[in-house]
Amino acid sequence: MPIDKETTNAASPDREIVGDFHRYSDKDANTDSLHHSLGNRSTQAARGDHLHRNNNGLPLLDGVILTGSRSINTVDVLRQVCEALGTLGASNNTTA
Repeated sequence: MPIDKETTNAASPDREIVGDFHRYSDKDANTDSLHHSLGNRSTQAARGDHLHRNNNGLPLLDGVILTGSRSINTVDVLRQVCEALGTLGASNNTTA
């Protein structure tokens, strides 16, 4: 998006100063840092593909296979979905 020179805040620092702010920032210094790189350390931001199951990096439903027909075996498929969600910590209070 191009910058509209007429509406640019004249008090804003120039490009080089902003670059220095970022270059010498507190990146990843601690959890309260203003800037974080992506990674696995406690002071870094999580990547978009991070996962949480047992801290093993596997997709949440890795290895869960749902079988049957959604149009014929809906009760069985729903049971499987409830069991899969239960492995993630959901409380399954459904009844038969």
